[in-house]
Amino acid sequence: MSFIKRTVTVLGILALLSACSSSSTEPDNLNGNVVEGRELCCTCESEEKADEIAELYGIELVEWKKGVAVFHSEEDPVSVIQYGKDHDLPLLELNRKAKKLN
Repeated sequence: MSFIKRTVTVLGILALLSACSSSSTEPDNLNGNVVEGRELCCTCESEEKADEIAELYGIELVEWKKGVAVFHSEEDPVSVIQYGKDHDLPLLELNRKAKKLN
């Protein structure tokens, strides 16, 4: 019986380790490419709030329109998003080009 317990334990640890190693910080390309010069976006209630978010991240506010702020950064957009998560800032998302459906 101890052989079965050890085997199950080892398999469980291997499954956990493989799940951890397969996670990636690279964005998937299912929704199209990131818009160059307008790489990041988020929803916010005002342009003033969008300016505050840009200042917190050290990025440029490109546009605020109808509750959506669009930002530009010279840094890797995924790294900027991770910085916000690490510092409990308002969350940003990648701003992607929409793919046309045929």
